[in-house]
Amino acid sequence: KDAPIFLWVHLFDAHERYQEHAGKRFGRGPSALYDGEIAFVDKQIGQIAAYVAKWKRTRPLAWIVHGSHGEGFAEHATKGHGTELYEEMLRVPLVVVLPEGKTGRYEASAVTTLDLAPTVLGLAGASAEGVTGISLVAHARLDAEAPKHGPVFAYGPKRAAVIDWPLKLIVQDRKKQNRNFLFDLAIDPREEKDLSNERVDDVTRLEKLLSDLAPTP
Repeated sequence: KDAPIFLWVHLFDAHERYQEHAGKRFGRGPSALYDGEIAFVDKQIGQIAAYVAKWKRTRPLAWIVHGSHGEGFAEHATKGHGTELYEEMLRVPLVVVLPEGKTGRYEASAVTTLDLAPTVLGLAGASAEGVTGISLVAHARLDAEAPKHGPVFAYGPKRAAVIDWPLKLIVQDRKKQNRNFLFDLAIDPREEKDLSNERVDDVTRLEKLLSDLAPTP
């Protein structure tokens, strides 16, 4: 019928323990199995999209595909997720396909998965009052007047991070003195060069953002 439809599908396959899928082999070891799981999930999304494309509906259709978290494979001497706040854990795919939308990438600032709920509400023309995050509809449309997204925050055990694109500060909570790590993600996406000693003013500014603006974990 013509009633609006909202469909949410959670594909959990790209998660420990990784399974091997026929025809989806990317080598040996955990990271190869993980890549195979991602390829398997991609295939499932493709099958869903192909089925939906056969619907005889006149209403406009929007797609949002996103990850919830990444996985570490010893890039920073850590495996899995849920402990560290490096990009291999935090940076996830976010693909938004809108009716008559443009093709491109939004790169003006970082966004957060907290923005997904207000984005869905924005597409539906519903109120997002009291909902955390902001609607990314204008950003997904690559609207030149879309407001720049503010800083985004992340938390882990005894650590917190703030990304004010392109700078990212990770603060590790220690008994005597916190340990800071500062990265410029635009030129160092793998977070290999800590700039905290070279850019003290930026560290101070981002620390203040964490203390003043970060929501309660």
